[in-house]
Amino acid sequence: MIRVMVCVATAALVVMFVSLSYDDTDYTSHFDVNTTYDDEIVTVQFADKTGGTQQVSMEIQGMRETFFRTYDSHIFTDDVHFGEPPRYGWGAHPILFHITHDTLGNVTLKTEFRDAGQPQADIIFVKP
Repeated sequence: MIRVMVCVATAALVVMFVSLSYDDTDYTSHFDVNTTYDDEIVTVQFADKTGGTQQVSMEIQGMRETFFRTYDSHIFTDDVHFGEPPRYGWGAHPILFHITHDTLGNVTLKTEFRDAGQPQADIIFVKP
């Protein structure tokens, strides 16, 4: 009986681990993202190389009010004007892209802003 319970628990852990794991390089090959700032203006560039993105909800966190904008395209460039730079700089504000993709399902991409001319920040992918 104990042996059966150990086998079931081990199988459950394996299934849970496999369902939470994913391959970042696969997602990186799908999406190009560049997020830069220049004073009070941020420029966001998003492109899905597969064309499978149906919708992207962009979320800029850490602002007085969280900024949301939704796009119904697999490619876009947007300049967002905020009037003044944030108190602690743009690097303190993560940006999330909640992506609805026709073959990948729902994927969230997280990155941060960089000064114009600097290399793009690392991108973290999360698939629920």
